[in-house]
Amino acid sequence: MTKQIDEKESEQAALKSELRNAKTASSAANLRARKAQMLQSRTPGAAGKVSGIVKPTQRSDSFTAKMKNANPTEAREKVLAMLKVHDPKKVDKIDAIMDRFKGREGFLLVKMEARYDENSGEAGKTASAGKKRSDMAMARHMTRMRSKNKLPN
Repeated sequence: MTKQIDEKESEQAALKSELRNAKTASSAANLRARKAQMLQSRTPGAAGKVSGIVKPTQRSDSFTAKMKNANPTEAREKVLAMLKVHDPKKVDKIDAIMDRFKGREGFLLVKMEARYDENSGEAGKTASAGKKRSDMAMARHMTRMRSKNKLPN
């Protein structure tokens, strides 16, 4: 009797192990299939659909040169001057701001000019003085939607 019980238990353990392996293989296969389906839906022109990915805008050479060729001390002075005029509460945080953008001072200047300075060249074309970041993002979004859907201004 004990021998039969032992045989049944070992048979049951083998079946459990086999079932567990089948479940693992099945879930792995399902994951691979879902991943492949997601990747297929992202390819441009898949099933006649146009990709919804927005391509970045092209920047002029002077714009990129401005971002790369920034002297950190001059950038700090310009940022500080802009903060004093437009956002005096952040003047005390100038060290933290400059640390955060260390090595990318030109990028910081471009961002600050886009946010605060109306006459900053290319960056000022889309931004007006003193706009909040959310307002600027909404303006860019509306511009994209108008061009995509050809909506009236």
